Amino acid sequence: QFGTVSGIDDVRGALEALSGSVTASQTLQAASLVDRHVLVPAKEAWLPPSGKVDGAIDVPAGTSSVAVGVYDLGGTLVATLPIGQLPDGSQAPSGYYELRAVGTVDGKSTALDTLVSGRVESVSVNGNSIGLTVTGLGVVNFADVRGIGS
Repeated sequence: QFGTVSGIDDVRGALEALSGSVTASQTLQAASLVDRHVLVPAKEAWLPPSGKVDGAIDVPAGTSSVAVGVYDLGGTLVATLPIGQLPDGSQAPSGYYELRAVGTVDGKSTALDTLVSGRVESVSVNGNSIGLTVTGLGVVNFADVRGIGS
C-alpha cells in the first residue's frame, strides 16, 4: 500500500512539473506579443479619434449575405456594413462601438462571431492563466487569440 501512495505522489509531482513547464513556455510566447497586434473575439471595439477598427468575422462554410451592424453604446444602430462593399467614407465619432455580425446559414439568419484586432500593451500571469492587455479591449485571455499580426 505504501508503494502505491508513493507512486501516485510521483505521478502527481511529474504532472505538476509538466504543467509548470507548459505555463512557462506559454508565458514566453505571450511576452513576445508585446507591441504586436492580435485578433481576438470581441463584441465591442474602440474607434480612436483619427483611426479605424480592424477586425474579422468568423464565417462558417456555406454562409451568405454577411453584414456587420455597428451600434453605439446606447444600442442605436449607427451603420450596417455589407462585407465586400465600402461604406460611404464618412467618419463616425471616436468611442466604443458594439459589433454584431449576421449571415445567412442554411437559409436562416445566424449571429456570427466578430473578432477585433488590437495592440498588446502588456502580459500578466495569474496562476495558470495568461492575460494580454490589448489597446481598446482591456485584458483578454491568451488562449482566445485567433491571429497575430505585426
